[in-house]
Amino acid sequence: MANSLLAALPLCLLLAGPATSQVAPPAPPAPAAGQAKILNTQIQLGDVFSTQTLDVVDNYGQMTVSTDAVGNTLHSGATGVPADLTSAQTSTGAVRASTTVNAVKAAGTPVTLRTQATANTGGFTANESNVTVNVTQTRNTGEVMADTQLNAADANIYQHADVKSTAIGNTQTFEHKIGRLESQVTQTNSAVTQARTGAVVSYIPSPAVFDSAAVSNHVSSNGTSQATTELTVRQTKSQEGARTQASTFANVGNAWDLKGKAGATANVIDIGNTGGSLIVDAGQTNTNYVRAESVVTAYEFGVAQSEANGVGNAATVGNNDVYLRLDNTQFNDGGVDVQASFEGHNGYDSYVTANAIGNTLTAYSCAACKSDMGVTNHQTNQDGVKAQARTVITDAGRHTITSAAAVGNSASIYVTRPQ
Repeated sequence: MANSLLAALPLCLLLAGPATSQVAPPAPPAPAAGQAKILNTQIQLGDVFSTQTLDVVDNYGQMTVSTDAVGNTLHSGATGVPADLTSAQTSTGAVRASTTVNAVKAAGTPVTLRTQATANTGGFTANESNVTVNVTQTRNTGEVMADTQLNAADANIYQHADVKSTAIGNTQTFEHKIGRLESQVTQTNSAVTQARTGAVVSYIPSPAVFDSAAVSNHVSSNGTSQATTELTVRQTKSQEGARTQASTFANVGNAWDLKGKAGATANVIDIGNTGGSLIVDAGQTNTNYVRAESVVTAYEFGVAQSEANGVGNAATVGNNDVYLRLDNTQFNDGGVDVQASFEGHNGYDSYVTANAIGNTLTAYSCAACKSDMGVTNHQTNQDGVKAQARTVITDAGRHTITSAAAVGNSASIYVTRPQ
């Protein structure tokens, strides 16, 4: 009988002893269903050079040339899980990308040349995730330079020509949908950021665009499909002599549809959102010279355009939904100088545009959503802002349309219907 009772007792009671020696240790926490934690540190101390030179005698097929130089790069993201990213990128030393094409008879049909130099670049993509991001990007002294030169004084381009140089100091981008993004980005740039595009071509009976773009600090965010975004951004461009400059020089003997463009901006913030709230705290400081120059010449021309844009600080913040809160502060003290010119001998239509702005803000939200928008804006420009447009036609032309605009501080704040 005693044995049958013993067999019926639970095993835990049979093994029980004094309470002081039988307390089980706490169970370890259960692992999360899924998560991503990223810690990134990148330091580039030496020079980074990328160079291409092409000598072409007679090329009637496609010519596509891409030249890139990058100090530090990070691509990261999360799908369906919470994520936490901390990233610090530091670049010191020159970062230069250079492309040179020498053509004797025909440069190509079409011709596409792309040259880009970037000191620090980061990208984060999130889908159905709540993410927290802390990014620091530092560009120390040294030159970030992108240069493209097309030498074809006796050569032709029978189809489209598309030639561009891009120089970027720091850039961070965000793409997210169906979730929440909380981010703090700090960018500091103490280096020369310069892009140059030059071309000398005999004959282009087709559209041709020659372009240069220089940006010292850049942050962009795009939230879609029930995205909620909260960002704090601080951008600083400083150091004596550390200019931001874009220069385009396009000289064509006979051009049917010719365009030269140059754009230089010290600090850029571009934030858009759809489907949730948008809260932004933005601060931009530039104390360096900004210069954009577009010089276009053609002996004979159909349509010729020369356009140059220079900005100290630029911010665009918009939400195609109900809730927007923006606190924006911009300070520019470096001087902005913009020059656009065209010179032709005999042709039809010429367009020359030069725009120079110290600080500019565009903020908007959705009117059809019964918008709840609150914007606080502080803009200070303490140096000269100059825009100059110049047109010379030595023989005959049809239409000549030119404009030059210089603005110290500009703000556009409005509500709009969603597209």
